[in-house]
Amino acid sequence: MHDTETGGLGVHFDANTDLYGIAELEAHLARFMAFLDSFTTAPADLPLARIDVLAPTSTGNWWWTGTPRTRGWFRGVVERVRAANPDSVALSDDSGTITYRELVARANAVAKKLPAGELVALLGNPGIQFVSAVLGVLASGSAYVPMDPAAPSARTAV
Repeated sequence: MHDTETGGLGVHFDANTDLYGIAELEAHLARFMAFLDSFTTAPADLPLARIDVLAPTSTGNWWWTGTPRTRGWFRGVVERVRAANPDSVALSDDSGTITYRELVARANAVAKKLPAGELVALLGNPGIQFVSAVLGVLASGSAYVPMDPAAPSARTAV
């Protein structure tokens, strides 16, 4: 977004046409413009999380075009390190340290409480708890949306 010479706002849309077709890019631009319209006409006290990002004619998970992930895909690097070195230090912060065994246990505990295929807002500072939560969300087959604890409360309200 930028100021135009006439005093308005312009949108510069840059995309990789090797990855996306023209129809997909036009649909994405239409969704973005619909969001901007919703954003600029929303009441000032409406939390950003309440502004719909889908165009009125859009339905479903338009942001995901692949095969939905299911529980169990989270058997990557952290799991492999845990299997090889379960008692090695995985994370440290001001609250202490945890091993890979503990990290995977915490992540799995979070994952068991979440449905797959959802967006999960995470509000927290970097550290053991936040990393455990991120890994748990990913292990559940969902995606996380990081929320900044330093942001105004109206911005992070849901």
